[in-house]
Formats: sequence, structure tokens, C-alpha cells
Amino acid sequence: MATKRARKTQNQSSTIPVDRISKLPDPVIHHILSFLPTVDVVRLSILAKRWRRIWYSIPSLSFSDSDFSINDRKLFYKFVDECLRIRKTSMRFISDSVVTSFKLDIRYYGGSVRFDKWLSFAVKSKIQELELKMKPKCTNFAYCCLPGDVLKASSLVDVKLTCLKLEASFAISLPSLKSLSLASVELSDKVLHDVLLGCPSLEKLVLKECFDFVNLQISSSSLLFLEIISFEKCRRIQVEAINLQSFLYDAEFTRGIGPIGLIVNLTTCRKIRNLSLSYAFWIEEKSLEDLILGLPLLESLALHKCYNLRRIKIISQGLLCFTFNKFYSVDVEASIEAPNLVFFSYKGDRKFSLSLNSQNLLECKIIVQEWSNDHDLNWYINFIDFLSTLNCSKNLSLHVYSQEALIFPEVLRRICRSPCPHVKHLKIKTRRRMGRESALRYASQWISPSLETLSIEQWKYYV
Repeated sequence: MATKRARKTQNQSSTIPVDRISKLPDPVIHHILSFLPTVDVVRLSILAKRWRRIWYSIPSLSFSDSDFSINDRKLFYKFVDECLRIRKTSMRFISDSVVTSFKLDIRYYGGSVRFDKWLSFAVKSKIQELELKMKPKCTNFAYCCLPGDVLKASSLVDVKLTCLKLEASFAISLPSLKSLSLASVELSDKVLHDVLLGCPSLEKLVLKECFDFVNLQISSSSLLFLEIISFEKCRRIQVEAINLQSFLYDAEFTRGIGPIGLIVNLTTCRKIRNLSLSYAFWIEEKSLEDLILGLPLLESLALHKCYNLRRIKIISQGLLCFTFNKFYSVDVEASIEAPNLVFFSYKGDRKFSLSLNSQNLLECKIIVQEWSNDHDLNWYINFIDFLSTLNCSKNLSLHVYSQEALIFPEVLRRICRSPCPHVKHLKIKTRRRMGRESALRYASQWISPSLETLSIEQWKYYV
């Protein structure tokens, strides 16, 4: 009986919930709670006195009106006001009550007095991270203008702004700022120029779907990473950043449609190591060749659906990775002289002719975007020719719509050489299975007779 009673007591005690989080050290709890919206942190603070004390010293504040119903806008404003009042008071009496991060995501209905008051608290708290998103209530509604105090906050290190307007009739001073991201922000060429002048430590700049740019000039000796995404009206982009290491241009949002004659000048950026161009209709064969020749340190190159590239010639001693995503239904010829290339990726249809000279190639990834099972002999012959250019790689990944694309007819296997005799590791992914996996394995041995490993998988989604 005593044994049974002991077992019963043990089983009951094992089902009692245990609060393990409260036993963690304060710094660990601070770190965990810093990822939560402030409204959830406040809710947790009512659990115990210790949690209430911890809420007073969480270093990040994150507010979003989406945490409240659409009819509770005034309640949200009151909540933010009260939180900032409590934190302001706690900072006077609790030594570790500091705020280093301030995030605000709201729909803007006009007026800025309350908004300016919130940001004044953030700036006076000497925050290091600021993230603001103020989407207007309708498309033709004016953007809220960022208070000038923010542009003179010496403590800021990382700033992300979305759906705001920047004006500057004064000297901008952000000496500690290292990362600046502007998305759907209204600012002129001059304002951006003034911002960059006031950011001597800036290392990363992201400009996404901003407007009012005409002749954009980006000048910074400290800048290392630059991303320009979807500009419609800008006619010239001049980048003067002698230490720039990474440049990304992406006009996918506008499908590359922009002002005719857009000019992008990177001639002074000779230290670029990573270059990515997407829907860059301004780049042509000769300008691409000259650009690459002017980048002696280039290691990674990505070209995505650049319509005017029909005959690509790449000569680069240091290039290690090359990714090419072809524009739809356009015949493209590519000649690549990159002796140190270790990775090559292609995505597109078969209207692609490749001449590849690289003895150090380790891995190739090929995604054939053709959604048909109607493959004639000419289709297979052209595909064999294409695969033969990848023979210098020991690792090959082939993504096709159906298994039929790789089950070469017996007549061709008798008269043609294996296209990839040096490939030792082959990975095949198909979107559509047709129940012929044994035939596919047999065909794979013909494609690469030196195979050591073979992987066949089905993609849930084909891209």
C-alpha cells in the first residue's frame, strides 16, 4: 500500500506544471522578452512581482497598432503613452532600466504631435536601434515627416524607416550610425546627400521603392554594402564609394520598367566582391564586360532576368560564384573564362548556350524551367550538348519538371557519349513523378558513368 501511495504521489507531482522560465537569470529573461511586442511583455508582468520588476528593465520597446482592434486606436495611443511614462519614471530609480531599441508600426491618420513626443522619448533615452513604419490610411494621404531630433541622435546605430518623409533644413549628425534602411520613403536627391554627409560611420545602406530621386548620387568612404531596389523615375545613379564590397540592384517590383536611358555608374567602386543585378535593363553586353573588368576583387556575380544580355562574356580571375537566371524566351550565349570558379547556377529554359572554362568547378545547379513532357530528339540532343559543358564539375544538381526530361531515348544513348563522365555526385529533383524511377536511375548512370552517389527527390513546388 505504501509503495502504491508513493507511486501515486510521484505521478501526481510529475503532472504539476513547473515555472522554469522564472528561474532563469534576469539577463536571459531580458533577452527572451526583447523579442516580444511590448503589449505581451506588459501582460506577462502581472504574473508575479519579479516579472513586473523585469518589465521595467526590458531594453527594447516594440509597439504596433495591429495588436489592437481597428476601433481601439485611442486605446492604443493611451497604452503607448502610459508605457513610456512608466519607463521614464523607472529610468530614474532603477539602474538597469535602459531602452536601447524602439520600434513603432502604425497606420498614420495625420498629425504628428503625439508621434513627435514618442520619438523625443526614444532619442532622449539614447536608443541604438530605431525602426519606424507609418503607412498612411489611404494611398493619396501625405506621409508623416520624421522629426528633426532623430536626424541628430548621436547614439543611433541601426535605423529602419518605412513610409515616412525626410526633410532637412539643418545639418544632419548621426556619427554612430552604421546601418540605414529606407523603404517607401519620400526624400530628394539633396536630402539623401545631406544624410550621407552626416553619417561618417555608415556601412550599410538600403534604398527600397523610395521616390523623388532624379539624379541619385551616393558618396561615402565608409560604405560597404549598398542595395537599391525598384526605382521608377530616377535617371542616373552615381555611386562613389571606394570601399564598397557589395552592390545589389533589383527592379523586379517594376519588372525593370523605368526611365529610358537610366545610367548606373560604379567606376570608382573597384573593391566590390559581391555584385547582384536583377531586372537591370540598363546593363548591356559591353557595359557588363567593362564593369566586370573594372572589378578585380569580384568573387560573386548574380544576374537575374537582365533583358538586354544576349551574348555574355565574363573574364575574371577571382570569380568564385556565378548565378544566372535567364529572361523568358530569349536566346542567350554565355562565355565564361573564370579559372577559379567553384559554383555555377543556371535557371531558365534551354535557349541558352554555354562555354565554360573552369577546372576548379566544384558544384553546378541547373533548374530547367520548361513545363512540358513533349520532348523530341532535337530537345534531347540540345540538352546533351548543354550538360556536356558542365562536365568539369564533380557535383551536379538537376531540377526538371518531369523525369521524362532526363530519360534519354535508347537510340541517343547508343550513339552519343555520356555528357558528364566526371560527375561523381548527382542530385535530381522533379516536380512531377511518372512512376519511372528505375528508368531514371538507369539513365542517370548513362549521364554520369562515374557516379558515386545519386539522389532523386520530388519538389513540392517547382520554381
